[in-house]
Amino acid sequence: MDKLRVIAYIRVSTDGQADGFGPDVQRSLIEGWVKATPGATIVQWCEDLGVSGSVDALDRDGLSCVLDSLADGQADAVVMSDLDRLGRRLAVSEAALGLIRKAGGRCFTVNNGEVGEDDEDETRILIRQVLSAINEFEARKIVKRMQRGRAAKASAGGFAYGSPAFGKRSEDGELVDDADQAAVLDRMTAMHAGGFSYRRIASTLNDEGVPTKRGGRWHPSTVSRALDPEAAKANRLRVAKARARTSTSSMAR
Repeated sequence: MDKLRVIAYIRVSTDGQADGFGPDVQRSLIEGWVKATPGATIVQWCEDLGVSGSVDALDRDGLSCVLDSLADGQADAVVMSDLDRLGRRLAVSEAALGLIRKAGGRCFTVNNGEVGEDDEDETRILIRQVLSAINEFEARKIVKRMQRGRAAKASAGGFAYGSPAFGKRSEDGELVDDADQAAVLDRMTAMHAGGFSYRRIASTLNDEGVPTKRGGRWHPSTVSRALDPEAAKANRLRVAKARARTSTSSMAR
């Protein structure tokens, strides 16, 4: 294999530490794969810690980090321990693979090597999608248990659904302003009004060591979501509808 610059991607959901597949285990597996792969070198680590595999790629700081680096030509590929790190739902996983290819990158997993929709081996594509469907089934069982708990909390009048937008936090079941984040948000708004691009804002915040809501690095997509969370929600809805249309069209064929 020729020289291969890879981004190592790690994801751990909120319950990920309990399943024996935490970040340290994933890091060790990836490092072992790189050592065993001629020409491969890790140029960057991107992480989503405490992020569900059902969250869309563009709504994850870590995957945004991967996509931005691939698009900027800083790496040739991304590697992860297993495909379910990319997504615990078939649609999410396949969509993320599409975004990686669109950014000009290849995708590898420690367990199954290179993956991609353009694989000419139809059996491999089928196996990949079946495994993703199984992951989705398991994830949905976990979600149902969480929904029952959230429904009970909501019925008591508390805030129970979704992640508060940047600048807000949940306190005793109610959404309140987060003073530190609100100050950062005001500054970001002023920078954008002054002509700063999302990329320049992200770079400025990273240079100053200002963390995102989850404590990670800023990327153009995370800046965009922070400045206009309603537009981000609308975009997710458009993507979901597009996926539904694509799925219906595929079934018709």
